[in-house]
Amino acid sequence: MKIIKAELQAFDTKEQVQETANNLDNLLLKQKVLIALSSDKEIELTNISVSVEDGAVTLTGWVRSFEKAKLCKSKVKEIHGVKSVLNRTTINDNLKGMGKRQEIQSSIYSLHNLCL
Repeated sequence: MKIIKAELQAFDTKEQVQETANNLDNLLLKQKVLIALSSDKEIELTNISVSVEDGAVTLTGWVRSFEKAKLCKSKVKEIHGVKSVLNRTTINDNLKGMGKRQEIQSSIYSLHNLCL
């Protein structure tokens, strides 16, 4: 990362250097998140999107259960450089066998994330 930042000194202003460095940091952190999530066979990464802004990670998309949503968030929290995690994933309502308990947990989890 030091080499990249040194090469950025060719930019006109400190603001441009800082903005580009921040963009690179966000991109690097996003890659770390994607690698961490994809390394867990319990997580279906094809249904999850990741965005990063100054160390704040937002997860969107859908997962199969409340437990999978919690797993995603805990995996991301473990990554060095992550300042916060907003898990906006939703439970896939189209899955058969989803009981009332899971529906209630899903609703509570969504409300909890909105209040944080």
